[in-house]
Amino acid sequence: MSPSVPPPLDESPLRQALREEVNRAVEKGARHTFTLPALAGIGAGLAALITRQHIWRLGALFSLFCALYALVLWRAGRQRKVQGKARYVYALPLALLPSLYFLVAEWTYVDGAAAFITGPVSYAYLFFVVITGFLFSFRLSMAAGVLAAAGFIGCFLVARSGLSEVQTSNVLLYEDLTSPAVAGFKALVFVATGAAVGAIGRMAQRLLLRTLVEERQRSRLQRLFGQYVTGVVSDRLLERAAEGSGERVEVVILFSDLRGFSSFAEGRDPAEVVQRLNAYLEHMVAAIQAQGGVVDKFIGDAVMAVFGGLVALDEPCRNAVRAAHDMRARLATLNEGWAAAGIERFENGIGLHVGEVIQGPIGSHDRKEFTAIGDTVNTAARLEDLTKRLPSRILMTDAVFGRLDDDTKRSFVPLGDIRVKGKEERLTVFGLEARESGEASDGRPPRARERPVSGPPNS
Repeated sequence: MSPSVPPPLDESPLRQALREEVNRAVEKGARHTFTLPALAGIGAGLAALITRQHIWRLGALFSLFCALYALVLWRAGRQRKVQGKARYVYALPLALLPSLYFLVAEWTYVDGAAAFITGPVSYAYLFFVVITGFLFSFRLSMAAGVLAAAGFIGCFLVARSGLSEVQTSNVLLYEDLTSPAVAGFKALVFVATGAAVGAIGRMAQRLLLRTLVEERQRSRLQRLFGQYVTGVVSDRLLERAAEGSGERVEVVILFSDLRGFSSFAEGRDPAEVVQRLNAYLEHMVAAIQAQGGVVDKFIGDAVMAVFGGLVALDEPCRNAVRAAHDMRARLATLNEGWAAAGIERFENGIGLHVGEVIQGPIGSHDRKEFTAIGDTVNTAARLEDLTKRLPSRILMTDAVFGRLDDDTKRSFVPLGDIRVKGKEERLTVFGLEARESGEASDGRPPRARERPVSGPPNS
């Protein structure tokens, strides 16, 4: 829990990531879009060859041109060129493709644009306007809708004389074909489509940007937390950190510190110091996590861990004591290896206390730590410091001792009522019974001897 919650992220790299996502969307969308006009072009070309009707020839050429334009968009997206003003250069011509089709028909066919403007190509206006939504720009989609509407109105005016020659007794059909008001209403549909697509795109952009912010924030926190806590715990840490408020919870605090590490580090190669410290902390963290504990912070060579709170435990006191035994056993194993290599041993002390703490993100606006604070933490730290003078390397208060099962209690003996720094009331302290007034060499709890301990020191 020691890693701080980073300050708000700069949005510029996130917007760059958003542009990356836009280009990926264009690349993928253009690749899929290419298939439809390519197949339509091939089909229309075959129909032109079989029927020898010129109407199919124009359809084939238009479809193949659309497929070619899709390839242009695919390449632009692949090269990440669809950004800034270039988005308009690549996207807006889409809205004019149907108009190009109608104008070519006007110039090359006897019946002109009137023969095609009421056909399926008119619906391509809507299709191409909708496609601009992949660029997540309200202005661009709106511009595409307006451009499509203007192109349609222009082509309608070009084709109107031909449409007026249509003979039909259906008044509504004739109005639909020739009325400028109806054509204007159709054009408004294109504008409204652009507005709707733009609004949805803007909303999608905000959601995507928010997702990118949260994902990057989570990624940064995961990198900080992930080395020391399990995935479930890190997720809970992230949730609590996001809430931004603290809470009172009862937990067991384990405080551990190395003996003589500062003197060991003096005059030594920094790489050697870091390597040994990391090896030690790696084993200590493993022992804590194995019992469901969460590493709260590293203070130099000291370790603070919490049992309960974030991770519910049935018997947090028992888990903390087991973790302490395992930490001592692992240190004994490390020392054996170091001694065999001719390297001096390490020693540590561990203090345990249970009580209420305030747990949550604590700090300034720019830097916070998700941590636990309170008298319980201070007491555990004071107990750890007492291991320098008492004959046990694991000390606990009677609050912890009273919650242990009988088998675990047998490993500990009372060391009396001791006054610790910063507290007026004395603490009843229990320590791990050890051989020769020390502790079992393997770090595991030896069989307790039934005898009182006299003369507790004062601090």
